[in-house]
Amino acid sequence: MVLETRYAVGDGLLIGTGQHWLLLGADPGAAVVDDLWILLSVPGPVVDLVLETLEKHFPEGLPSLALLDLTPGATGSATRGDGRVVHDGDERLLSVSEADGPPLRRLVGGVVDAGTARVREVAPPRPRGRRPDTSLADAAGRPAVIVGIPSHIMAARAPDRAPDPQRLALALDSAPRSAVTQDPAGSGVPEPYVPPPDAPAAFEPARPPEDAPAPVAAPVPAESQSDPDHDGHTTFRPALDIAEPEGRTVVKGPIPPHLGHRTSETVLAALCPAGHVTAAYSPECRVCHLPVPPQEPQRLPRPRLGVIALPSREVVPLDRGVVLGRKPAAVPGGEPYPHLVHLPADSTYLSRVHLQIELDGWLVMARDLGSQGGTRLHVPGRAPEQIRAHEAYALEPGHALDLAGVYRITFEVSS
Repeated sequence: MVLETRYAVGDGLLIGTGQHWLLLGADPGAAVVDDLWILLSVPGPVVDLVLETLEKHFPEGLPSLALLDLTPGATGSATRGDGRVVHDGDERLLSVSEADGPPLRRLVGGVVDAGTARVREVAPPRPRGRRPDTSLADAAGRPAVIVGIPSHIMAARAPDRAPDPQRLALALDSAPRSAVTQDPAGSGVPEPYVPPPDAPAAFEPARPPEDAPAPVAAPVPAESQSDPDHDGHTTFRPALDIAEPEGRTVVKGPIPPHLGHRTSETVLAALCPAGHVTAAYSPECRVCHLPVPPQEPQRLPRPRLGVIALPSREVVPLDRGVVLGRKPAAVPGGEPYPHLVHLPADSTYLSRVHLQIELDGWLVMARDLGSQGGTRLHVPGRAPEQIRAHEAYALEPGHALDLAGVYRITFEVSS
């Protein structure tokens, strides 16, 4: 469905793009407009979310408004006060006040002063240019898409050469694998180029003297010998000395020297009757919820604060920070070796580096990294909240984060 929106200048404020349009009778302020723009620019039904946001900022009563949502299966529209949404054939007329003239100004998306707006479905534009000359064809008889291709180029074929299995695996990466990467971020070492076996040598390397000692080869980890994706330089994650939750998978690996030790950060802690390390200021254990008896607080290494549960039933242990995205990497100024969680690559609303989970003492903090699709915080018993980009939000066990409406993770604490 292709939509065309035109508006007339007026006393109201028009916000929207695509299938979502909101016409307000008054300017609610820059902060509210930013929140509304985020909601209206995300795909999916938005009527309930927009009304909840406006009710939060206008507790004494909503201003006049006309809201249009053309998402398939959505509520459709909503009005308050003097706002109107009128159906006129294939057009929808939104109004909150008298306009200065007919709605002749076209708007693809944004925020403008307007009194009325018309949204209608139009036919998609036809591609311009000459039709391809079907008189030309390749060797298989298929018509050429580009006009004027020489016949010797059309008849050319790639050389018959068996592909290298390792390089093909690196290129396609079709084997199923965990969403949690096994490589720490920031290694910064590119994969060395390996020429094909039949490539001519660019130069003849100098031969070492006959009396020179034989070079000693560096030991190659066993993982790099068996895993074609391993480049011989990156280091796998350390194995975790924890029990796997029932029905879940905890990603493990061998312990490299620089990650073999646990975090050096210590916290002011106390012990519950079951021996769990918990916060000294908490009246009950964070794991088993037993009452913590009075005792002298002590400095102890910070324990694992819980796990992040993924939709794939994998869990990421919170022994260090986590970065989630389509191509996650360590965040500048943050932890140098976080867990990296790869989000589905086919969803363009998930950003390459979408969300960061940080550990601050006993706190687990979530921070949206300015993602395109945004992140919503779900707290049991409360309405979902759109979190602001680059602001830290403290998570409690049971809190869930919805990334761009397509990927949900949950913070859990268990024994």
